[in-house]
Amino acid sequence: MRKKLPEWLSSEWFIQCAVFTAAWFLLMPFYRWQIDADGISYISIAARYAAGDFSGAVNGYWGPLLSWLIVPFIKLGANPLIACKIIGLLTGIASLFLVRKLLTLLEVPAAYARTAVYVFMPVALSYFMVVISPDLLVAVLLGFYCCLSVKDDFLSGVRGPALSGALAALGYLAKSFAMPFFLAHFTALALWRGFGKKEHVLRGYIAGMVAFAVIAVPWSGVLSAKYGRLTLNTTGAYNMAVVGPTYIGHPINFEGFFEPRDSAALSVWEEPSLIPVRVWSPLASAELFRHQVHLLVKNSFELLTAYESISAFTPALLAFMLLLFIGYLRGEDKRGIFAVLLFSVALYSAGYLPIVIRARYFYLCYIILFAVGWKLITLGDAWWRDGWKTKTACALFALSFLITPANNLIGNLNSGRAILDAARHIGAQYQLAGKRVASNTRWMDTLYLAYYLRFSYLGEMRKGITQPELNAELDRFHADYFIAWYENPLVPAGWTEITDGRFGFLTIYARQ
Repeated sequence: MRKKLPEWLSSEWFIQCAVFTAAWFLLMPFYRWQIDADGISYISIAARYAAGDFSGAVNGYWGPLLSWLIVPFIKLGANPLIACKIIGLLTGIASLFLVRKLLTLLEVPAAYARTAVYVFMPVALSYFMVVISPDLLVAVLLGFYCCLSVKDDFLSGVRGPALSGALAALGYLAKSFAMPFFLAHFTALALWRGFGKKEHVLRGYIAGMVAFAVIAVPWSGVLSAKYGRLTLNTTGAYNMAVVGPTYIGHPINFEGFFEPRDSAALSVWEEPSLIPVRVWSPLASAELFRHQVHLLVKNSFELLTAYESISAFTPALLAFMLLLFIGYLRGEDKRGIFAVLLFSVALYSAGYLPIVIRARYFYLCYIILFAVGWKLITLGDAWWRDGWKTKTACALFALSFLITPANNLIGNLNSGRAILDAARHIGAQYQLAGKRVASNTRWMDTLYLAYYLRFSYLGEMRKGITQPELNAELDRFHADYFIAWYENPLVPAGWTEITDGRFGFLTIYARQ
């Protein structure tokens, strides 16, 4: 009897990959210039690795995995922005396979599963074409871990738990949030399935934790050596600080100029944890505790908004999973797959509630809900026994998941092209490379100019600053040039305008 090929070698899978890659090629001309502040940091760190500056590349705020993936492209002389989109393509293909895997575990019929994969393609494209981030990468890694964890015999051996630990550790290297999620999730599942009562559960738990440690601990050791204390990451501490009651956002946007970490850094955003911040604790006072409660309430509503933005059917999907979870607790559902998936979504979402909510943080949850939605349609097919009702349900569900990706893709057409053109015009007239430059506003756009023109960006001036204070600050930071965007008329006194009105959107001033 002829042996069946693995799923990832099937002709159907190759066709799906080909269609997705073709869509990527068609879209690339419109997104090849896409750039953002976080992406610049990942690229800058990758450039340090490529140049052999390993001590400078080690960074507690940005996970290293995305930068490591960019390094080979830099070594080959490729445009780093294009490299990020190629990495996104490969991660997107992995996300399609993750969707297929979830649909298989949920026992969604092949015809529905095939349709679902094609529907998810625009969704996956929107996850990496309009932003440079490791969010889809960590979602895929943790998604495959979740696929392993839903099995009843998940902890019965060593191989599955060890693979789970390895996937989660790679997720930690992509984004530090993966560590607390895995430790809480993995431990809870072990307790759930008889930790301490069944020897095989204990053995599987130890195998998973050891595999996680083997990959994660060396990086934590490198960070601890750099910062002189035990350090798993610096992301959480910084993000917790900047949602304190004395902040209205990131300090770079309202507290004035900041010194880049060294001459090779484009801005302080390459390592935000070096920005002096005011640490706070919700347990320090009643007022701070109320502030934390206010954050939890506000973020809960923002989380619901984020979920509803991906599909109008999200509340129904969550309710469906909750009903099946209750059925599992009552012994009506023996498999427990929905219980584990609902727990995964809830735990992952809860981790961000104390700090800040961004829609892209929850790609893992969206993928799980997407797969669950197709399972619900499958059940509806059995109830209705009517072809047109099933097709209508498929169309409505697909449309609900495609609205936001379509808006994101359309809204970001030719993103970054204008700032690249501006950089080319400025670079043709003035040599700003290696200089120290500040601006009066538009922190993000000026950072993009710094990326293309290779100058050190000191940031934008403090909100409410006076002209004498501005001059004093520019002197203190040894600024060579000042970029004045036309939205703000305040410029340093006594500096020389060198652009002579050549540009209709900004003026550049040089120190006399």
